[in-house]
Amino acid sequence: LKAKSLKPGAREAKEALARVDNAVRGIRIKTLIQKAQAAEQVEDWRSAGGHYANVLKLDSGNEIAQQGKERAHKYNRIFEKMQRFLNQPDALTSSKNLEIAATLVSEAQTINPKGTKFTQALEELEQRVVAARRPVRLIITSDNQTQVDVYRIGRLGRFSQKELDLKPGEYTVVGYRDGYQDVRQQVIIDPGQENLRVTIICKVKV
Repeated sequence: LKAKSLKPGAREAKEALARVDNAVRGIRIKTLIQKAQAAEQVEDWRSAGGHYANVLKLDSGNEIAQQGKERAHKYNRIFEKMQRFLNQPDALTSSKNLEIAATLVSEAQTINPKGTKFTQALEELEQRVVAARRPVRLIITSDNQTQVDVYRIGRLGRFSQKELDLKPGEYTVVGYRDGYQDVRQQVIIDPGQENLRVTIICKVKV
């Protein structure tokens, strides 16, 4: 810079400054890539993606940064989606959410290598998806006089006891009988729950 100030048009000074700039840029790129790789090692994919993105600002054609950014974005996207399901276990009682979670598990299984945190989240979500798909036995007791319906399942008729194998979720069981007040009961079946029993009998005359 001092040489350039003494002779602004000097080619040697311009070339030397360009070499220095390239060297400094190279050091910055190397440092950022090291930080990105270190972040990946501890499964901090958001930070890793940010470091790779900063490399691309300095060198848009850097293949290591391009591949690293894509990889970090994919890991982070899948991991955060798995965490959202794990933080809201009730979400899997929805058929739509259950299928989304199952698809997410399939996609996560294709990721390699898998870090410890990623593997733990995947295994836990996979277990919850399996549990959410496993039917739970609902045992309904009545009095052979009450007509029983289960919304979304159908009309069951009159009986003393009936057993249904239902997927986890929320169900409404209704009982009605001529000359008696209707009864209604909300039944919530949680994933992995044991057999559930309810009694539906119309007892109050009207």
